[in-house]
Amino acid sequence: MCSRSTNSFGVYVLAAGLTLLFARLAAGDEKAAFEMHQWSVWLSHARADRINPREGYPSSVPWLPVTRRPRTIGNEQSAPSPLNLLTFYGKPAAGRLNVDVRLRQGEFLGSWPAAAWTNTELRWSTYSLIASDGNHNGPPDAPADWFTPARAEGALTLSTDAGRREPFLSYDFEAAFPLPVRLEGGPEKFAVRNTGGYPLYDVVVVVPAEGGKRIGWLDVLRPTAAAASTPLNLSPPLTPGSDRFATFSSKSLTDRLEKAGLNRQESELLVSRYKAAIFAAAGLRVAFRLSPIAVGDLTPVVVEPEPAKTVRVTLLIADELEPRLAADGDQLVKLLGSPKYKEREAAERQLLEMNAGALPFLNQAVNSNDPEIAYRAERVLTKLQSPNGPGRSSFR
Repeated sequence: MCSRSTNSFGVYVLAAGLTLLFARLAAGDEKAAFEMHQWSVWLSHARADRINPREGYPSSVPWLPVTRRPRTIGNEQSAPSPLNLLTFYGKPAAGRLNVDVRLRQGEFLGSWPAAAWTNTELRWSTYSLIASDGNHNGPPDAPADWFTPARAEGALTLSTDAGRREPFLSYDFEAAFPLPVRLEGGPEKFAVRNTGGYPLYDVVVVVPAEGGKRIGWLDVLRPTAAAASTPLNLSPPLTPGSDRFATFSSKSLTDRLEKAGLNRQESELLVSRYKAAIFAAAGLRVAFRLSPIAVGDLTPVVVEPEPAKTVRVTLLIADELEPRLAADGDQLVKLLGSPKYKEREAAERQLLEMNAGALPFLNQAVNSNDPEIAYRAERVLTKLQSPNGPGRSSFR
C-alpha cells in the first residue's frame, strides 16, 4: 500500500513537472515569436585603423545628448553618417524587452532612443514590444532621409510606460577595425585582396571613367595568402541615370541585401540613403558586406527574450583606396621634410586638399623622427580637424 502510494505520488510529481516544463517551453516559444533585424553601415578610409571615427563623419541624429558626434564635419553637411538600425518583426512579446549591445575595442557615441550607456555598453530595458498602430512620437525635426521611412508599416513598436513609442532602435560608435581590403593595379585593371580573417561578401568597386562609372562585383572574397589577390572584372563605362547603370549599381545592391536576409523595405532604405556615397562619389569607392561572425565579434548583441531569428547585415563603405593615392600620400609625407621650403609648403597644401584621405598618413607622420615632418603633419591634422576646416569627410 505504502509502495503503491509512493509510486503514485512519484508519477504525479513527474507529470506535474513535465506539464510545467511544457508550459514554460510554450511560453518561451510565444515570447520568441519575433525576429530582430539589424542593418548597419560603417565608414572607413584607406589604411585607417578605425571605423566610424568621431571626427571623420557627422552624426545621423541632430540632437544632444543622444550623440557625441558633431552634427557636421567642417563645411561638409551632406556627408554620409554611420548608422546601426534595429527593428523587430512578428508577434509582440510579453514583459520587458531588454537589448544589450557591447563593443570591443571602441567607444559608443550615441543612441536613439536614448539608452543607458557607458563607453562600451548600451542597454535599452524600459521597453515593451507591442503591435504597431502607426502612432509614433519621436521629435518633429527627425532626419527625413531615414527616420520617416524607418517608421514604415510592418515593424513592431517599442513602447515605454511613459508613453514613448518608436519602431526601431539605433546606435553609433567608433572602434578599432583595420580595413580588410586592398586594391592593386589600376587605373584600367584592378585586383582585390582580403587581408582580414573572415570572408567578405558582395564586394563592389566603383571606378570613375570617362563618360560615367565602371563597376565590378565579387560575390565572395575570401581571406588570401600574402601573395594572392583576386582579379576584378569591371563593366564598360556606365552612364549615371541610365537603366544599365541602375542594374549594375543600386538595383544589384538592393537585391543582394535582400538575399542576405533583410526585407525589401530595409534593403531599399539602406540603398536610398547610401547609394550616392557608393555609386556617385567623385573618386574610387569600395563597399562590401561583412561576415555576421565578424560583426558579432566586434559588436555582440543580446536580446531578452531571445528572438526566434536574428538577422545582422553590415555594409562597410571605404574610400581613398586607389593604389596611386597610397604612393602619393607616402611621397607627400616625405616631402614635408624636404630641404626645399617650397616643396615642404606644397606638400602640406596637397595633404590638406586630400582631406580625410590624408588622415592615415598624417597619423603616422606625427610620430616621425624628423621634427619637421612631425610638426607639419600635426599642423595639417589640426586644420583638418577644426570645426571650420575644409571638411573631414571625403565622401562626396
